[in-house]
Amino acid sequence: MDSDRLYKIVVLILVAIALATTLYMAYRDYLYAYIRLMFTEDYSYLVVALPIAIGVFLKLVLDRFSIEGINVFRAVSSIMFLSTAITFYVIGEAVTEVYIELKTLSIVFLLWSFLALFLRSRKLVMGILSMMLLLVLVPIPRPIMDGLSSFFTDIVARTVAHITSAKLIESNGMIVLITKDPTGIERSFEIAPICSGIVSFLSLLSIAPLVIYLSSTSSASIRKRAMYTTLSIVSAILIVFIGNISRLVLIIVVTKTIGFEKALKFFHYTPSILYVVIATALSLYIISKLSRQKAVVKPYTVSYIKPSIAFSGSIAFLLFIAIVFNVLAPMASTVTLAQTTPSVISLPKLLENPTTIVLNSTDIFLFKDVPEPRLGTALGIPIIRSIAFMYNNTLFLGYIEVADVPT
Repeated sequence: MDSDRLYKIVVLILVAIALATTLYMAYRDYLYAYIRLMFTEDYSYLVVALPIAIGVFLKLVLDRFSIEGINVFRAVSSIMFLSTAITFYVIGEAVTEVYIELKTLSIVFLLWSFLALFLRSRKLVMGILSMMLLLVLVPIPRPIMDGLSSFFTDIVARTVAHITSAKLIESNGMIVLITKDPTGIERSFEIAPICSGIVSFLSLLSIAPLVIYLSSTSSASIRKRAMYTTLSIVSAILIVFIGNISRLVLIIVVTKTIGFEKALKFFHYTPSILYVVIATALSLYIISKLSRQKAVVKPYTVSYIKPSIAFSGSIAFLLFIAIVFNVLAPMASTVTLAQTTPSVISLPKLLENPTTIVLNSTDIFLFKDVPEPRLGTALGIPIIRSIAFMYNNTLFLGYIEVADVPT
């Protein structure tokens, strides 16, 4: 093992210790919410994205970066990243509807702050892209996820309806396919957003960093690498799209020819993971054909770096900014919340006659109505909204659970 690679491993270990300590001290609640989010169906793609993004990033650091000690530019860059990390941390505490997204951004910038003290990329573009790779870990905000789900659901439902001649009905944001079973009874299938294939699509995109990395290690021309990379990703996407539509088409066909109960069994015994695995295998196979063409990474040699004063300074500065973050971020968050959170007054009049007060909307000023995905994820409730309204000079804060079947 050359000395530069050894130093990089030492740096990564030190950064990992600093980051793990910070996560334990300042992000414990966030980590619990993030892990819970990963194991929800909508965000299960993070289970794939997390190890791939981290693995590819570590490989890039070991192969494409070199070690340098601290200087003015590195110190300034690190402080800028640290300031941004603290900013996202504080905003994340105040803006709870994007709590997980902002806290994840805070961690990413904090990690950049640590690594900026040591690492130098041989190419600026490679360095920027490598750092941006960690943004894959930021969950897609719920409004964007809902918009993508609705978009995919509409395309899938209309395609299936056209192929099977099933009746398509849209009502109150729901898309329903109606067909008749062998006995002539109409059977309806609600095409829920989760059936749109969005999760399969995002899971597939999660392997894109690995595909791009394998392509970058090839000695082939840029044009050929771009062609193979595009073919690899597009082929996988098409397989997932066709597989998802085929699954729904077969459910309708089974309902028409065999029966409704058999169709439901077919649905439950043909999970989307089947064609996601096929698509992933095909994608990696295509890109591997390029990599086998004498694909080697050009050696990048650097001079031996002794544990100089600059390198020791980087380690000392790493310890300093880790302490600063763990002290300053929670303190700033507490001060901000104390200044921005309105006080809650008792609810006597509301509790005496809630129906009259709520229906008399002219006396109520509603100034907050936002989704609370973090609370919904923790409680296992589909939709929870945080509300705040003023009635008779009294401020009321609370939460509303949106029922699946309103009464």
